[in-house]
Amino acid sequence: MATAVIPNPAQERRRFFHQWGDTVFRGVCAAAGLTVIGLAVGMVVILTLQAWPVLSQLFRFQVLTSAEWKPDANPPIFGALAFVYGTITTSAIAMLIAVPIGIGSAAFLAEIASSNVRR
Repeated sequence: MATAVIPNPAQERRRFFHQWGDTVFRGVCAAAGLTVIGLAVGMVVILTLQAWPVLSQLFRFQVLTSAEWKPDANPPIFGALAFVYGTITTSAIAMLIAVPIGIGSAAFLAEIASSNVRR
């Protein structure tokens, strides 16, 4: 013999609002994610358009071998050697400081520290 299940109106109402809330939350999260992606794409487009004078001369070796930066000259001179050197130097100094500290702390946590300290 089959038994009929009679739905409770209060449970049905709760289930409807629960599903509605999930749908709204999913939409808000998707919109936020798409906004972040759109902003990133917009930033790349704007930076590319603004940097086009330098990017169009990128394959001239003057960009990498000269430290002279005169974008208002006729023709403009874009020498990025000072910028590249500064970036490489600061990155090397940061790695000289950070790598030994990171390896040392990892070794300490893995080999010496007690379980309370590890947590």
